[in-house]
Amino acid sequence: MQINQASRKNLERETTEGHGITRNLTMTELLYEELSYKLIGSAKEVYKELGRGFLESVYEDAFCYELDKLNIAYQRQKELDVHYKKVIFERKYKADVIVDNKILCFSVCFRGLKNFLIKQ
Repeated sequence: MQINQASRKNLERETTEGHGITRNLTMTELLYEELSYKLIGSAKEVYKELGRGFLESVYEDAFCYELDKLNIAYQRQKELDVHYKKVIFERKYKADVIVDNKILCFSVCFRGLKNFLIKQ
C-alpha cells in the first residue's frame, strides 16, 4: 500500500493533547508506521465506500473486511482489564478492534450529534 505525500503531511500536522501539553506528531514517532498507514488507508476506504449515516457496527464490519483483504490479524470486541492506581476494576473495557496485538482501533459515529447535544 502506497501513501502519498499529501497524506503523510496531513498526518504530520495532527496534534495530540493531554494534560495541557500539545505537540506535533511526526511520522518518525509512530511505533508501527507501516501498519498505521495500512489502517488509515483501510479506514479511508471504508468511509469513501460507505459515506455517512451507518451505525458504528457497520463501519467496524467494513473495516475488518478491509483488514481481511490485507491479511492483517485482528481481534474484535475483546474485553481488557482496566488498571487504575494499582487497582484492576471489575468492569472490563471492550475494545472494538485490536490490530496485530499492537494497535487499538475504535469506531466513532457522530450521526445526530447535534440533536443529542441539544437533549443534554
